[in-house]
Amino acid sequence: YAPASYYVNQDSLAALPADVREDFLASAQAARDWWTIGIVAADGIALQEAFLTHNIKAQGIPPAFRQELTEAAYEGIWKPWMDRAGPEGAAAFTELADLLISKGFEVPGYTP
Repeated sequence: YAPASYYVNQDSLAALPADVREDFLASAQAARDWWTIGIVAADGIALQEAFLTHNIKAQGIPPAFRQELTEAAYEGIWKPWMDRAGPEGAAAFTELADLLISKGFEVPGYTP
């Protein structure tokens, strides 16, 4: 996924020798445009080609089906993900869900 090209444990990063840490961070910064722009542009080109060259058609999801998917997302996607991710994953989900709720959004299926 382009915006999350890698994750680094902050304690492990801090434990690296300064020159190695600086080289690593410089390398990551140098690759940032490729990750954040290059992949997104390539995806856009692939979509254009699908529509223009291969005559692909698209349409929106019917509202009732979208509602059905939304209502099933917690039990069908998020809960199994939290079960696999363990307590840290559940804590991350809870923190994000609570933040969304505090901003006025709904998190269907989640009860704080």
